[in-house]
Amino acid sequence: MSTRQLSKNLFTVREKEVLQLIAKATLRKNIADQLNMSIHTVDTHLRSIHQKTNTTTMGELMLFIMSSNSH
Repeated sequence: MSTRQLSKNLFTVREKEVLQLIAKATLRKNIADQLNMSIHTVDTHLRSIHQKTNTTTMGELMLFIMSSNSH
């Protein structure tokens, strides 16, 4: 199973929305505004995403996103 296939089933709908905005280099505050949630909720989604992708930094997460999109 490719990373992309894995990621389709791995994330909640909201986490996918956050990931799409992260992929566009959107700031956390702007993600919160666009998705009508608090920045704390964005951070909660990011913690979950980091855990599911086994990443610890935004740079690692961006690499994960880029590799997922290339498959």
